[in-house]
Amino acid sequence: MKKLIVYILILFFPFIAVAEDQDEFKKAFESALEFLKTNEYEKALELYLWIDENANETEMAYGAVKLPAYYYWGSLASRYPKAMKIFKEVRDEKTSNLKSGQYSEKLFTDISFINTSFGESYKTVKLFEYLDHSNPEFAKLVYKTVESDLLKHKRYQLSRKYLDDSLKRLNDSIDQHIRLIEIDESIRQRIEPVLIDEVIRIITILDECDERSLALEIIDRALEVLNDNEIQNLLK
Repeated sequence: MKKLIVYILILFFPFIAVAEDQDEFKKAFESALEFLKTNEYEKALELYLWIDENANETEMAYGAVKLPAYYYWGSLASRYPKAMKIFKEVRDEKTSNLKSGQYSEKLFTDISFINTSFGESYKTVKLFEYLDHSNPEFAKLVYKTVESDLLKHKRYQLSRKYLDDSLKRLNDSIDQHIRLIEIDESIRQRIEPVLIDEVIRIITILDECDERSLALEIIDRALEVLNDNEIQNLLK
């Protein structure tokens, strides 16, 4: 799911209307990417660290700049050992801060996106397992961020423990989907991939937890608005 979110953010990033006071973050993002392309790794590193430190002030800067920037951390780190060392120190410090009681959804999301960039999603799963025991209320708040990682590592029972809110969100998403395509049919192709991905993840969890009847109910509900062969064939 995170990869899909990052892909969407990057795909639409050039078209996002960034407020004037956020221009510096957009420019830093674009400059870092250019430095990465031209092998100016130290300059790219400096900008990615600056974005990580500063692009928290608004949801626009965080969602449209900081999270997409994490996508490139792994790319830079694979080419520049100094970046690998520094980025992992940043990730580890964030993890330590969260475990010490800084229960911030953004902090957990940072860690999750960094781990994904490094191909270390198992570390996000381990962190979530820790939160499941130490602070289940906070774990509930960040579950959506880690859901795809839990599936990847086959933590189905742990996912099911936190799935009820996702079931409600899915129904809300389907209702919203219906309203949006009634207003503008052309929006269907842009929003359906996210909804299809969510349906498939939920059905997978339910099926792995032997809740086939509920899974079939979700499929029937989803097919009210989604004409998707993968969903139709999920439990066949």
